[in-house]
This record gives sequence, C-alpha cells and structure tokens, in this order.
Amino acid sequence: MKTGRNGSPEGGGRPVADACLLLHGFCGTPFDLYAVAEALEASGIETASPMLPGHGGTLEEVDAMGFDDWLGAARTAYSDLARGGRRVAVAGFSLGASLALALGTETTPAAVISLAGPLFFFSWWPFVVKDWRLPLVPVLRRLKPIWPNPRRSEVEKELAPWQGTEGGVPMNALDSAMKALSRLRRNLPRLTAPLLVVQDQRDVVVPLGNAFEIVRETRAAVKRLELLNITDERAGRHMIVTHRETRERVAGLAADFLCAAPDGDGRSV
Repeated sequence: MKTGRNGSPEGGGRPVADACLLLHGFCGTPFDLYAVAEALEASGIETASPMLPGHGGTLEEVDAMGFDDWLGAARTAYSDLARGGRRVAVAGFSLGASLALALGTETTPAAVISLAGPLFFFSWWPFVVKDWRLPLVPVLRRLKPIWPNPRRSEVEKELAPWQGTEGGVPMNALDSAMKALSRLRRNLPRLTAPLLVVQDQRDVVVPLGNAFEIVRETRAAVKRLELLNITDERAGRHMIVTHRETRERVAGLAADFLCAAPDGDGRSV
C-alpha cells in the first residue's frame, strides 16, 4: 500500500485488524495517541484507548501502581476487543509500547506497533545513560519517591502538545517498569506478530539501540523499522506521536501498516 508524503494511507487496502488497542505512555493519557486513533478510525479500524491504572490524576497515584497493574489492564482491554473472534492489533507509545510488546509475547495480535518503546533506559555496555538518576532508581526511590522534574515550557507545549501528570518522576513506578523490562527482553523472541517499530534517531529518553534490539530479537515474519529525524529540538525528540514534525507521519505509518497486508516495503529488517 502506498503512502502519501506525510505517511498517510493512499488507496483502499483492507485492514488486517478489526480493532486496535492503543496504550499511552508513562505519566501520560490517551491523548498521547490521539493522532494515531484518528488515522486508524478513518481507515475503518475501531480503536480503544484506556487510561492505565493510576494515571490521569496525581503523581502519587501513578507511583502506587506498577507494570503488572498496567499490563493487567491492557490484557483486559485486549480481551474485550477480541470478543467474537475479532482481529486485534496493539499499538503503544513509550512505556505503552513496552506493554504492547509484552502483550505480543503472550497473545496472538494481528500486529504490534512500537512507537518509541523501551526495553531499557540505560546500558552499561555499550555505555548509554541519558539521565544520571536511572542507574540509581532502586536507591533514589527510597529517599524520594517523587523526584522533582521541571514542568514543560510553553514552547514544548506548542511544539509537542501533551496531557499528563508532570512536575516529577514517580520512582517506585519507574523501578517496577525497569524490572519488568528486563523480563520483557528475555521473552521478546516469543513475539511473532507483524511488527512496526518507529523511533526518532536521537530520542532524548529511549536510546536508539532499543529499536534495533526489538527488531532483531522478535521472531515476526514481517518487521518494519522506521527511523525519524526531528529537527526542532526545543521539545525533545521523544514525543513523536504529538510533535508537529512527526505526528502525521507516525499516524500515517500506523494506518498504512494495518490497512493492507504488510509486504516489507520501506525499511524492512
């Protein structure tokens, strides 16, 4: 299936999924994936965008939850969509992408879409640490459960709109996620569904090595890797789903991938 200049679908390919579960990021909300949802709905694919447990309120509420709580909610939402034998794809942004990958290792979705998804946030070899706190999360969470973070600037809000809980990092929840990602890395070969991975080449949160490892370690018969290049850095390069340079492109890639049987066009690996 061909795509337009922004990655939007051209043509009338039959969707490979009847519905798609959309999973938002850490401390985010379903707003993260609004552009993807619109593109999929326009292509005839039903979407469901649940609020993950603890999200939508305070940082303390997020911190009271963990990866297993979020994965449990994702499982329930997936099962609801799959009733009646419907074909269900799973797509997620950031930590939501990790949840989508985890679902893909234990179910048989029509496809899995990982948008800036992490398997790890730092690496000792090769050495990659984008935030000095990350290796120390197990200790820091005991000293300060909510670690202060600066709020997004007005420029950031304009370039990459976002709705979520900001002002700090819920460290217990983050620690839970990081431990779960280690398990996910071990289980990744169980994923066999068609796979689309999208990430900016200089993501400020998720090291680029994640994208390559996801593609390399899964056993999907169809794999597609798309690397983006955001030029305006004032809002960072992680928010590919809402950044004005990439949101239409990302939404179009997701719709394209699900609107016709993937044939490996583009950057297949």
